[in-house]
Amino acid sequence: MSIGDRLRDHWPKDAPIGMIPRIAWAKQEPTYRDAQPGLIDAALDRSQKRPTGNWYVFAPSRDVRTGRASGARVAGVELVAWRDAHSRLRVGPAGCPHLGADLATGVVSDGILYCRWHGLAFDGQTCDLRWKPFPSHDDGVLAWVRLDSVGGEAPFDAPVLSPRPDGGRLTAVARVAGTCEPSDIVANRLDPWHGAWFHPYSFTALEVLTTPTEQRSWRTCPQCHAVLRRQTTWLGYLLLVAAV
Repeated sequence: MSIGDRLRDHWPKDAPIGMIPRIAWAKQEPTYRDAQPGLIDAALDRSQKRPTGNWYVFAPSRDVRTGRASGARVAGVELVAWRDAHSRLRVGPAGCPHLGADLATGVVSDGILYCRWHGLAFDGQTCDLRWKPFPSHDDGVLAWVRLDSVGGEAPFDAPVLSPRPDGGRLTAVARVAGTCEPSDIVANRLDPWHGAWFHPYSFTALEVLTTPTEQRSWRTCPQCHAVLRRQTTWLGYLLLVAAV
């Protein structure tokens, strides 16, 4: 008897998740009829029309640490980020206004960023020379910066955040460098039908229960998401998860 069989035999009947047998990759139901290009394109078009307020994610929150400076590049703009004496996120142009040194190589002491070359100090608000910080926001998971010269939209005071679950949670942020159009990445996320076929290591069965419309997006309420996928992981657990 396999480990999976033993788990199924002893799995509690009243557990919030269940177990179902794995389905061979070639035996699963095709999803190309449901993955209609027009449906995905319409959802993508609506997503691209949503205002951003010129906010961009540039790093996981955990990567901007107290007591050290870090650098990032967004849409060709070189950034320096650090935390002030109250652990608040500070972001600004990475080029020192004195002679152009990279401030990401600077030193942070008591929340003040110092240029290594000549000691010019930055508290994230004022500077002896002409240097202005960028609006920034830390949502607890992601670090954001507002670049009005890049976005060209009406600015928002804070980024538009999706609803997040209450209570205990585990977060993870991955960064992958690639040559592609950002809209292609969004379109990929709006196609949950490819999950079990293209990612069999993550899904052994998947069913899209609802699809977005003009009036209903992928997410419709703070507690839940509109699109639920029934899936089994490689261990065979039956789960209900949301498309993100």
